Amino acid sequence: MESLLPGGRKEKLYFWYLAAFVGLFGFNETLRLFFMPEKFAPINIIFIGAVFYLLGRYFLQNRLDWLGTYLALGFTGLVMLTAFFQGQSMGYLVLVFCVFCLPLLFLNIKLDPDGGRMILDYSTLILSIICLGVLGFGIIDYFSKAGLQFYLAEMLAKTEFGELILDERGWEVYRLYSFIGHPLTNAKYFLLFYIFNQLNLQINRKGFNKYLAIIITGLGLLLSGSKLALLLFLLLILTSINFKKSAWIFQMLVIAGLIFYLSQTVLFQENLGQRFESGMATGDLSTGRNELLAIFFESKIERPSWIIGRGIGYSREIVSFLGGNLTNFEYPLIMLAYDFSILGVIFIYLLVFLRPGLVLWQSKNYFLWWSFLLLFIYDNANNGLASFSDSLAQACFIAIIFRAIAGNVPNKLASQRKNAKGDLTHANPRNCDTITPL
Repeated sequence: MESLLPGGRKEKLYFWYLAAFVGLFGFNETLRLFFMPEKFAPINIIFIGAVFYLLGRYFLQNRLDWLGTYLALGFTGLVMLTAFFQGQSMGYLVLVFCVFCLPLLFLNIKLDPDGGRMILDYSTLILSIICLGVLGFGIIDYFSKAGLQFYLAEMLAKTEFGELILDERGWEVYRLYSFIGHPLTNAKYFLLFYIFNQLNLQINRKGFNKYLAIIITGLGLLLSGSKLALLLFLLLILTSINFKKSAWIFQMLVIAGLIFYLSQTVLFQENLGQRFESGMATGDLSTGRNELLAIFFESKIERPSWIIGRGIGYSREIVSFLGGNLTNFEYPLIMLAYDFSILGVIFIYLLVFLRPGLVLWQSKNYFLWWSFLLLFIYDNANNGLASFSDSLAQACFIAIIFRAIAGNVPNKLASQRKNAKGDLTHANPRNCDTITPL
């Protein structure tokens, strides 16, 4: 593994990407609760510092995606208009800029393919360490009857996260709350663990064995208790099988055996198994979300504005008027429309999902595109993207990495090298971009 600390200018620049990744995934909003008051936890100092440095470097080198930058600035303008018309404070405006606007600006940095390969390698290592730590935490917690979760709740007693842990412990179903967050956050990390390992095997020839990755991810998802994450994981497994190889039947049999074994565990039967059966019986696998949507569409309650939003949290007020057992819609598309207006949602989805998705499709790396699509589905099935968390920034960082490594598909690299010929004058033939010193 190449060092990011000493060495040339490019390696030092890549170090700042790594710092941003560590800030987002290794020191997320839940972990920050242990070191600062809850109202300041959404401010990710490590990520903000790294992004400002990278934006400054790339701006001076004219290496930003300017169309995307203008879209991000347009969204920032809408945020300022909303804050002005709703009489929001300067503190609120700074918070929204750091959590929502800055990640959208960061998304327009053009990370080169060589950098994408290197950042993927290091990110996979960091994510693997985090997920193995969460898995160990979860196994101990499960056999200690949520003893570690109670300890977390005690340490974070005056926070919303601590209250969530205590509230859910009243249920008969076990779900893992860990030091990185909510069960849905844990499930997302394990999905990313599997995807990053598969991509790293494809591009850098490094990572966990596929079957070991399946076992680790499967156990993590069972502990997390996310029905959707488990379904998406099964789809990822099926699409990662190479049916062109003669051993595909053997792969299918091994994977089917692993899935069957995990489905027979007590953890599955007492958690996801019961919840699937309950959802099938009621006709709603969404834990009440779709029922709330039906009430919403049948009501005559205020609809989202086209241009001026009502500010973060307004969608929760709408849900409180509708009644029911949920505190918010859980679907970011609706929540963000109320908070930032319909135009604001268009800006966000164009930048974070539609434009990167088109680039990945054109790269013809269909596992990469499929992984991005499934992560998009998962992100849009819970309220993370529309809350004061690192979820949107994480989605932006993933889009940056995926967009960059789309240029590392072996046959595409060969084509690039052949076409570039004399233009590739640098030491590493995979990189056509230069980083000039400041």
